[in-house]
Amino acid sequence: MKSFRRKAVYKHAVEDVWAALTDPKALAEWLMPVTHFEPKAGARFRFQFDPEKLCPTGIVDLEILEIDPPRRMVWSWQHRAGEGTKQAPPMRVEWTLVPVEGGTRLELVQYYEGQPWSITFAMGMGWRFYLRMYLPKALRNVAGGVFTPGAIPLAKRAYKAKNMPADIII
Repeated sequence: MKSFRRKAVYKHAVEDVWAALTDPKALAEWLMPVTHFEPKAGARFRFQFDPEKLCPTGIVDLEILEIDPPRRMVWSWQHRAGEGTKQAPPMRVEWTLVPVEGGTRLELVQYYEGQPWSITFAMGMGWRFYLRMYLPKALRNVAGGVFTPGAIPLAKRAYKAKNMPADIII
C-alpha cells in the first residue's frame, strides 16, 4: 500500500504532545477547525474550512479507528467529494508518540491508495509543514497535558476560515 512517513522530535513530554493531537481547540489552531472531536475509538468528526481547489467542499470526514493514549491514534481520513465528482477512498493516518531523551518523537504514517496525485503530493508536503511550523507553536501553549488557546492567531493559521461559524474556528 502506498504511504509516506513523517517524523519530528519535540522538547515536550508525551502527554503534552498527545494533548496537542487530541484537544479540539489545539487541533483548530495548528491543523484545522474540528467539529465533534472526541478522543475515543469509533468517534466520527470532521475538519471544516473554506473550500479550496484540493478540497472543493472544505470538509474532511474522519473516524478514530484505534486509540491507545498517549501513544497511538489511527484516523480514517476522507476529503468529502464535491457535487458531481467521484468520492476517493478514505486514507489512513497513524500517529505514534515515542518518549526519547529530552522529549517526544512523533511518527506520522499516511496511507493513500487510490488518491489523486495532487492530494498525496499536497498532503505529503503539508504534513512536513504542519509538523515543523504549526505543531511546535501549539505545543508552547501546552503544560501538564492541558492546552491553553491563543497559540496561533486566526490570521496566522494555515487554513482559511472567512466563511466559517465562529464556534467552529475557535
